[in-house]
Formats: sequence, structure tokens, C-alpha cells
Amino acid sequence: IQARWIAIGLLVVLTVGYLARHEWGVLTVLMTETITALVTMAWLQGRLTFPSLSIPFLRPRFRVIQGGAQHSPAPATTPPKRVMPDDPMATIDPLLEKIARNGIESLSPEERARLEKAREQLLRKGR
Repeated sequence: IQARWIAIGLLVVLTVGYLARHEWGVLTVLMTETITALVTMAWLQGRLTFPSLSIPFLRPRFRVIQGGAQHSPAPATTPPKRVMPDDPMATIDPLLEKIARNGIESLSPEERARLEKAREQLLRKGR
């Protein structure tokens, strides 16, 4: 027996029971949840699409021009971020970003050692 037939059977039994006891609030919640589940499943399976909303104040204010200008952009004038040797968070932030992007296996042995050293500093600092 497929799960959907069990679900339909339970839905019928519950509906009949709620109708017999005149529990309109509970019946309304049951039907709303059932319809929401059916719509969600149809959308996840690709059988249902929703129209895109065009909200004027959420549109980007600038247009992206394909092909762009032919000149190179001006170099960034932001000064490079200085890493304090005693600041463990500044040391591990790039490593954590790399782990989030590529997984912990992507760290080199030197990076793993830096991460472990920063972890130890943070643990000592927290005591």
C-alpha cells in the first residue's frame, strides 16, 4: 500500500469524526494544512509554478549593461586588512570561510595548524 492511500484514509476518517462532533475549527485547520501540503508537494515536484511578483521598491536601482565598459576598473582603495597576531578571530575567519565553501578537507596542513592554534587561544581566553 502506498503512503498516499494511508494518508487519504486517515484524512477521511478524521474528517468524518470532526464533522460528526461539529468541530469546525479543528476541521478548518485540518483542511488548511492538507491543502498547504498538497500545494507544497506539487511545487517541489515541479508540477506547479507561481507567478513572479514585481514589487517596484524591491527592484535594483541600477541596470547591468551586458558587455560593459572596455576600460579596466579602478583599483580598490580600501587598505588591506591588518591581522593582529594575538587576535584569533581575524586569523580563523578566512579559514572558516574556506571550510564553508569547500569543506574541511580543503585545508592544507599549515592551515589546519593555524586553525588549531587559534582554537586553543580562544579556549584559553574563555577560561
